[in-house]
Amino acid sequence: FGNDAAKLEKVFANPDKADELRRLADKYGDKADLFLDNLDGIEDLEHLSGKFGDDADKLATVFANPGKAKELREMTDRLGEDATKMGVVLENVHNLDDIRSLSDKFAGNADRLDAVFQNVDKLDDIKTLSEQVEGDKLDKLLAAPDKLNKVRTLADEFEFDEQKLDGLVSGLDNLEEIEALTTRFKGDASKLDTLYANVDKVTKVKDIADKFDAGAAEVDTLFTNFDKLDDLHALTETFKDDQGKLMNVYLNPEKAADLRFLSDKIKGQE
Repeated sequence: FGNDAAKLEKVFANPDKADELRRLADKYGDKADLFLDNLDGIEDLEHLSGKFGDDADKLATVFANPGKAKELREMTDRLGEDATKMGVVLENVHNLDDIRSLSDKFAGNADRLDAVFQNVDKLDDIKTLSEQVEGDKLDKLLAAPDKLNKVRTLADEFEFDEQKLDGLVSGLDNLEEIEALTTRFKGDASKLDTLYANVDKVTKVKDIADKFDAGAAEVDTLFTNFDKLDDLHALTETFKDDQGKLMNVYLNPEKAADLRFLSDKIKGQE
């Protein structure tokens, strides 16, 4: 820096950083200006250059993000010799804040940490859902990363209502049906409450709903007689090609069990 008065002035204004600056400048001469412009993090830069000195790509990432040197060093200290996870960090420096935040949150839980580092493309979903769900429910969600975004999207529609969110977690295997029925019954709070309280039955609900037009009286009958779902589902399948009989079934839902019993008995005699 002998021919640059401003740079020399900066060097002399930070004598406590002189040793690190000299060592780094000697080793990476073409980066001398970068080091001088980031004196506050020069100790971290030197530490990282020592750790990744044999890996040109990782070193290039560090030097391309000198403002994140402190956070990167913290992550190297935290991850120790886990080169795979550190590689993920360096490949996703733009998400460093979220990675650090979730690493702090899940410290000591290896499975949750693995979920974070294996799904860095879903960090926003993980972060949002982990603020709403805890314990076994969170573990269940993290074990199904391909469903995180759909759960978050549906939960967001209900402002993360606890009952709805519990229903989504319990119904991960039926998310497609839940999503379709949520769309169909949007705006009908009563139906949606019933649906999310019975996510184990959404396949049968969708089977029936799909056979009728939107707003059909039969669908209203189903929900006002939800305790008869199994019988109504069986009868709907039995009489799917006979609109007259199907209409009679839904005009008399209180008799669904008896009708099903008789229908099964007749089938058994055929």
